[in-house]
Amino acid sequence: SFSFTDNNLNLTSNNIELLNNTKFKEELNSLLGYFIRKNELFYSSRYKQTDMCLNSQYSYKDICQLLNYDSNLTSVLGGYRYNKETNTFPIFVNYEKNPNLNSTKYEDKFINKKIFSWESKKDRTIESKELSPLLNSKTNNVAIYLFVRKNNIDRGNEAKKFYFLGQLGVASTPKTVTKLIKENSKERKINYVDMQFYLYDELRQDIYDYLEANLAEEDPNENN
Repeated sequence: SFSFTDNNLNLTSNNIELLNNTKFKEELNSLLGYFIRKNELFYSSRYKQTDMCLNSQYSYKDICQLLNYDSNLTSVLGGYRYNKETNTFPIFVNYEKNPNLNSTKYEDKFINKKIFSWESKKDRTIESKELSPLLNSKTNNVAIYLFVRKNNIDRGNEAKKFYFLGQLGVASTPKTVTKLIKENSKERKINYVDMQFYLYDELRQDIYDYLEANLAEEDPNENN
């Protein structure tokens, strides 16, 4: 066990005795080395005002903690969600879509390594209240953050990881778009908001290549 004195972590006599055990000492050094390397990789080069590192991978739970949310919002984050307390608007994207599910057929894609094209959830317009912080982000200094993963093959797994690709700025005038979709063998009209963002930090080439790989083969109609 350990004790705290004047904000210092102190070893008890039992721990000191264990350090005389060569095997224990080797295991302890190995464990400490692992956590030091993990900290350097994921947390040492913090991005802007966040506790995250650009291009590192994080789960929903990690993101809630590192964006300093009051609680774990994993179950309600969905594709995006504004957090009033931190004035942040994280956007989550599954880059590869299931071609058999209309509910996931959003035209989310990189036009290039600096421009990202995005669609809101269906049945939304530029008047939708949930999108107001996003559409007025420049005026209200809302920080928009982009998180992308290749696909959702681990759907339902709390540990699923997204690449943190940094902050976004609005690059085009948002517009409400209407299109026909087929649900349960019936066609219906839906509205959604279509817009483009610019990345504050150009997407790293290897991540761009990874996300774009084989998309055309899997969906012959569109690269999405």
